[in-house]
Amino acid sequence: MKKGFTLAEVLITMSIIAVVALLTLPSMIKNYRYKVFSSTLKQTISQLEDAIKSSMADEHANDFVQSTGGLANSCTAGAETGPCYLFNKYLKTSFMCTNSSDKRCVAPNGYKSMAGDATRNWWGADRCYKLSNGATVCMVFNDLGDKTTHVGIDVNGPAQPNIMGIDLFTGTIDNAGNIIDLGNVAVCGVESGTANHINDYTRGCLKRVIQNNWTIIENN
Repeated sequence: MKKGFTLAEVLITMSIIAVVALLTLPSMIKNYRYKVFSSTLKQTISQLEDAIKSSMADEHANDFVQSTGGLANSCTAGAETGPCYLFNKYLKTSFMCTNSSDKRCVAPNGYKSMAGDATRNWWGADRCYKLSNGATVCMVFNDLGDKTTHVGIDVNGPAQPNIMGIDLFTGTIDNAGNIIDLGNVAVCGVESGTANHINDYTRGCLKRVIQNNWTIIENN
């Protein structure tokens, strides 16, 4: 005679399954979110580089800093330069934010490091834009330093988790129009300066994601 499961056995089995699900589900959800973040980051960088290189090609410019998009920002109608020129002419945006403090585009309560350290918000970017894929991109021309354009990318805009190296990354535009990491030595998530600025925590993060085949990981 074939014997079936007792009610107690069924309940025990279901309890075990529930415990396993509770232990593994948060990790699965986090990994899925990170895959979405990395995919959006890759897509956003690709869109930005395509726009930058298209603008350079239209002007027959071999050096980004000598192109209209590589100049200091101006949003004067008919005479746009810098970020205004690039975004208005070559990119699809949802809307433009007034600056890097505009809560429609960036974290309303600032960003944290992977270790939980709170830092200042983004630098005083010339312009921030919300792209059609939901990412926020801020650009600033470094007029006092190396005359390059720095880029900040929040892959999901003001939404959580607002952690540098997880959904917030920074980089700079090189002469060829590629977006590269701000630092070659710094470790992602570990402060590389003393100004308590997002750049001090995000150096190395973009490079690490790219080297890990566009995979976002946390520091151990």
